[in-house]
Amino acid sequence: MFLGHVVKQCALYSIGKVDSNETNTAFSAGLAELLAKYFGVAGDRYYVNFIDMERHQCGFKAATFAPLS
Repeated sequence: MFLGHVVKQCALYSIGKVDSNETNTAFSAGLAELLAKYFGVAGDRYYVNFIDMERHQCGFKAATFAPLS
């Protein structure tokens, strides 16, 4: 994967919205630590997308969390 036209370790991670900006910041910091320690990915070589998902966009046990009609 390329990031900034450079071939080095990098990462892209998407997660459903966790909570507040403070929680997302803490999650991002923890992820940065793990990526660096186990995969050699520097803090400026990854992106995290926090996505505010609706219930029908999250699947579980062959269904979604949307209310059944």
